[in-house]
Amino acid sequence: MLLWTLFTACTQDPPPAAGRLEFCFSDDLAPTMSAEEPRSIIGQLLDVRTGEENNTSCGVELVIVDETQTEHIIGYSVFDPEGNEATLEGQFVPRWGAADNVSLTVYSKMGFGMESGIILEDDDGLMMALEGGSWGGALSEVDLPFVVEHSENDIGSLEEDCLTTTGYTFKIGEEYMAPFGEFDIDLENQAYTFGAIAALEFGPGRNCETSDMSDRFSWMLLRQ
Repeated sequence: MLLWTLFTACTQDPPPAAGRLEFCFSDDLAPTMSAEEPRSIIGQLLDVRTGEENNTSCGVELVIVDETQTEHIIGYSVFDPEGNEATLEGQFVPRWGAADNVSLTVYSKMGFGMESGIILEDDDGLMMALEGGSWGGALSEVDLPFVVEHSENDIGSLEEDCLTTTGYTFKIGEEYMAPFGEFDIDLENQAYTFGAIAALEFGPGRNCETSDMSDRFSWMLLRQ
């Protein structure tokens, strides 16, 4: 019996593919546990910095100067299912640079932990949306010109002693996209890159349940 248990444990299916999105905020834009109100800045996007150019621990930085000439740095990193930083390899990185008249808003939502989301816009509309995706998602109640859902049917499940992990594909309109990867899509006659990062639901395992566990529905959208 012991040998059979060890054999089945070693041949268990891997969990559905899922990455991770992390943020770096300057102090004036960082979400706080005392308030969930969105924080916004309006100004000029000076630069999009990547890799060794950065001043934070994130792989991508947006440098924005507001109307008072105050500089704000907002960063993010995307990690692949193996824990490697995909943004340092050129994935999930904007292809645009400087831009005038941009508006950046940081959203936050508190569950058992804090989750964040970012919307960046200019005079032509949406440039970028980032959704951390835990605790219900920081952008779940934001009025966006599109709806991101997950598929009705799952694409894989892993049952462990205290946790069951079930994965799904993303759905925008009639487009389906499975994590982990980048996909070209058109929204309102504009070309975007959709980053399918993680679409996971967690439930009880075979013999027990992990407490304080949040589903993860993390994605990003970048205007091309």
